[in-house]
Amino acid sequence: MQVSGRQRPDAFEGDDVNWLQALVDVRAGGFAGAVSCSLRNDDLADFRDALAGLTDGRREVARFRTMEDQLG
Repeated sequence: MQVSGRQRPDAFEGDDVNWLQALVDVRAGGFAGAVSCSLRNDDLADFRDALAGLTDGRREVARFRTMEDQLG
């Protein structure tokens, strides 16, 4: 995943400041795909916390979920 910047760089308050532009690239077995999408910084923070749960044994699975389900 590459975050290229804020979706609305002119926003300084409210929910608009939380949206980011990103390119998500996935490769699994014979599948490869990429999608450009808008994500919230909270989506990334939640995924970070899920990954931390993998490393300390609290979780067995970490899923990346977005507010608007753009990725599945």
